[in-house]
Amino acid sequence: MKHAIMAVAGCVLAGLLVTAAYAQHVPQGSYTQSCRNIRVAGGTLLAVCRQEDGSWETSALAQVGTCVSDIGNMHGALACDRGVGFGSGRIEGSREQERRLRCEGIIDQIARWHCLSGF
Repeated sequence: MKHAIMAVAGCVLAGLLVTAAYAQHVPQGSYTQSCRNIRVAGGTLLAVCRQEDGSWETSALAQVGTCVSDIGNMHGALACDRGVGFGSGRIEGSREQERRLRCEGIIDQIARWHCLSGF
C-alpha cells in the first residue's frame, strides 16, 4: 500500500514538472489576453487570436526568441518588435526598413500585409 501511494505521488509530481517545463517555453506578452491555444513549436509561436470583429484567427510568429519587446495581438496576428537591424549585419535607419524587420517573422500573408502597411 505504501509503495502504491509513493508511485502515484511520483507520477503526479512528474506530471507537474513536465507541465511547468512546458509552460516556461511559452513567452509572456499582452497577446495572452486575447489569444488561446498558445504553444511553441520549433521556435514558432502558434496561437488562435481574436480579431477586431470578434472572430478567431490562427496566427504564427516565427523565431519568437528574437523578439525584444512585448508580443502582441495585432488585428488577429501575433507580432513583436525585433529591434533595429534584425536579420542584417548593419543597422538601417529608415522607417521602412524598421517596419519590414518588425514584420519579418509573421508567417500569415494577410497578417504580414497588415503589419507592413501599418494597419
